[in-house]
Amino acid sequence: MEKKNYNIKIDQPQPSASDIQKHMDFDGLLGKMGAVPDPTPTGKIVSGNFWQYSIGALLVGAAAVALLFFNPHWLENQQADPMTVHNYVNPPIKDIQAQFASFKVDANKGGTFEYGNGSKVIVPPAVFVDKDGKEITGEVELNYREFHDFVDFFLSGIPMHYDSAGTRYQLESSGMMEIQANQNGTPLNIKPQSTIDIELMSNVAAGKELDYNIYFLDEKQENWSYVCKDKIEKQPTVSPLEKTKTEIKQINIAINKLEARETAIVNQLEAEIPAPPKPRRPEEAKESDYIFNFEVDKSEFPEIAAYDKVLWKVGTNNPTFQKRWYKVDWDDVELKKISKLDYQMTLLSENEVVELSVSPVLKGEDLRKAQAEFAEKDKVYQAEFLARQQAIAKKKQERTRAIAERKKELKAKKQQVQAKIKDLQAKGNDREAVEVMMQQNIKNQFAVSRFGTWNCDIPLPSYEHILVSNFVDENQQSYKGNAVFHVDKNTNTIMTFYISGKDKLWYDIRSENLLWLVTKEGKLAVFDPKGFKGLEDKKEHTFVMKTMDQVVKSEADIRRILKFN
Repeated sequence: MEKKNYNIKIDQPQPSASDIQKHMDFDGLLGKMGAVPDPTPTGKIVSGNFWQYSIGALLVGAAAVALLFFNPHWLENQQADPMTVHNYVNPPIKDIQAQFASFKVDANKGGTFEYGNGSKVIVPPAVFVDKDGKEITGEVELNYREFHDFVDFFLSGIPMHYDSAGTRYQLESSGMMEIQANQNGTPLNIKPQSTIDIELMSNVAAGKELDYNIYFLDEKQENWSYVCKDKIEKQPTVSPLEKTKTEIKQINIAINKLEARETAIVNQLEAEIPAPPKPRRPEEAKESDYIFNFEVDKSEFPEIAAYDKVLWKVGTNNPTFQKRWYKVDWDDVELKKISKLDYQMTLLSENEVVELSVSPVLKGEDLRKAQAEFAEKDKVYQAEFLARQQAIAKKKQERTRAIAERKKELKAKKQQVQAKIKDLQAKGNDREAVEVMMQQNIKNQFAVSRFGTWNCDIPLPSYEHILVSNFVDENQQSYKGNAVFHVDKNTNTIMTFYISGKDKLWYDIRSENLLWLVTKEGKLAVFDPKGFKGLEDKKEHTFVMKTMDQVVKSEADIRRILKFN
C-alpha cells in the first residue's frame, strides 16, 4: 500500500465563541433550514413546571482512563457505511423516548428555569424570532430534555461519532441536551447574535474532569459541528452510598405521589358508581333481650309494613335499663328513625320521659318470612355489588394505566438501587473500591445560538483492536441490516453500525464491552461482556446473540437487561 503522509496537529488553539459568531450568517442559514419541527415526545413522563425526576445514574467507569490508540487508516479501512440508508437520527424503539420538560416563558422578560437535576436554562429578554426573523412577544413554550448515559444515547438514536478532516472519532459525553421553542405550536428560532445560556449538571468518573468541547448536531450535514470549549465547574461530590440513599428517598417520594393519585381516582370512581343498597338481615327476638311491644303507624315506617308483629329491642348503648319501666303506665310512645339500623323510642308519662335507642326484631312466622325475603334480596345485592366492583376495576385500569407503568419502572429502579446500596455497604471500609466508584459532579456551562441538540464531549480516536464480525441469532440466522450497539464500560458513549456482513468491530480488549441489537419482535438480543474473553487473538468472530425473553416496554426494562456485571 502506498504510504500516506499525514500532517496531524493536536491541541491547536480553538476559536472563541465570539470569533465563531462573527462569521455565522444566521439569517441565511435559518432561511435555508426553515422552521424547526415541533417535538412530539412519547415515553417516560415529566411533570410540573420544568421539573423532571431523573433516576437514571450515569455510566461510571474506572478512575483511570483506558489507553486509546489513534489509527489514521480507520476511516479508509471501513466498509461503505450502511447507516446512510437510514435516518441520521434513528431511535431504535420509537415508543420509548425521553420526554421533554416544558415551561412557559414571557418572551419580553425571559427568565431562569431549573430542570429536575439542577440544570438551568437562562433565557434573556427578546431572544425569540419566527422563521422570517420577526421578533416574538407574549408567551412562548420552551421544551428541554437531557441525555446522560449509554441507555439515554441508545434510546435517542442520536449518533455519537464525529467526522473531522477525513477521520472518524467517537464522542465521549459528559452530558447532552436538546432544546426547542414554539408559540401556539409554531416552531421558533433564536435571534441572530443572541444566545440562551445553559448550565448542564452531570457526573463524570473520578479522574475524567477533563476539558470537554461543545458540539451542535447538524442534522442537515449529518455531523456534529464543533462550537467552542466547554466551561466546566466542579461541584461538591457525594459518596456513592450517600447518593444511592438519596436516590431511594426520591424514588419513594415519587411512588407516594403516584399512589396518592391512584387513591384519588378510586375515590372519584366510588362516587361516580354508587354502591347498591345492602339489605338488612332480620334479627331474631331473644328472651335475654329487653323488648318492648307496641303498635306503630306502618305508613310512617314502610320498611316494617310487611310484618304482622314487630317487636323493639333496647340497644346496648343505652343507660342502665330499669325493669320498672315495664310497669309504668305510659301515656304515649314516639318512634323516630335515626339511622339505617337504629330508631329512637321516647316513652312519655305525666312524671317521666325516657329516651332509648331500639331496633326491630322478629320471631315466629314473621322471622321466617323476613329471612326468606332477605335471602332473595341478598342474591340481588351480591350480584350488583360484584358488577360495581368490576366496573370500578375496569375504569381504574383505564385511568391509571400510565401511573401503573410508571410505578413499575420506579419499583424496578428502587430494587436496583437497593442492590447497589447492599453492594456498597458490603465493601465497608474498602477505601480504594469506593474511590474508584466515586463520581465527580460537574456543571457544563455554554451558550446555545440555535435550537436543537447540543453535546459536551471529548473526541476519542478509534480503538486498536479490530475484529471482523458476523452476527447471528441462536438458530444461526443472520441479523444483516440490523443496527448493532456497542458500549465500552470505560467510556460514556455508544458506538452504532448496521450489519452488512463481515463488519469491523473496533474495541478495547482491556475494557468490558457489551453488544446488543433490537429484534423485529421488539426484544433485545445481547452478547454478554464475558463472551469477549478469549477473543483477544482472534481476527474474525461470529457473535451469537442471546435474545431476551421479555418485550421491552419501558426504559426500566432496558436498564435491567443492559447492565454491566
